Amino acid sequence: MKQVRKPAPFPPPNKKLCEHFGRTMFYAQKLEKEFKLFLLTAEFLGEIKIYKKDFKNVEDFLLKQNLGGLIKTLRNGNGLSDANLNQLLNQARDDRNKLAHAIFANIDPERISSQQKQELLKELGRIRLSVGNAFLVMREFRKVVEEKIGITEEQVQQKLDSMEEN
Repeated sequence: MKQVRKPAPFPPPNKKLCEHFGRTMFYAQKLEKEFKLFLLTAEFLGEIKIYKKDFKNVEDFLLKQNLGGLIKTLRNGNGLSDANLNQLLNQARDDRNKLAHAIFANIDPERISSQQKQELLKELGRIRLSVGNAFLVMREFRKVVEEKIGITEEQVQQKLDSMEEN
């Protein structure tokens, strides 16, 4: 019988790094959800047109989109003409991708120096600010559209939540 090699345990980064990473990812996910709520309400109002190719409805289409796809949807729907908004959303997307795919890729938790740790914490703070600012902007846009429609935030949230459960 062959012996299966048991891999050595890989220790996680320290608690403070994990806490800051988690908080930053939380805001990144809130941005995506807020963006979907905005697009759903803006499309309902007729402010933008969502091309939902290969999907039976807008809700199913939006649920499958990541932040890059949501930005593309807004752009394709003629809703991204402001250069500052475009820059804010693209930076948030790039930062979110760095957060999800690269920020810890070359970090060895057993050999991280105090300086590296401080640099990582600073970068996580910068990313949190980037995605947090985009989140706040999208939330305000959504509120404006909801007021035009005469729908409450809770009603829109319930609709998206029920779609995610199905």
